[in-house]
Amino acid sequence: MTLTCLDADDNTVIVRTIVLKDEEGNIITKERFEGKNISITTGIFDQFDGEYQIRVFGLANIIINN
Repeated sequence: MTLTCLDADDNTVIVRTIVLKDEEGNIITKERFEGKNISITTGIFDQFDGEYQIRVFGLANIIINN
């Protein structure tokens, strides 16, 4: 999944995840995070297709703040 986010200074930040699943094994889609303020607790900052991104490898590493 790829999320296009804005940081506190309105800069675009790309967050890319592996396939994330909830406690019941259902795949989580981007709609779970749309319109919400999130924090990434752990991720890898890298480059994909010429764009910088934060790669996240687990649902526990994305916190919904509101």
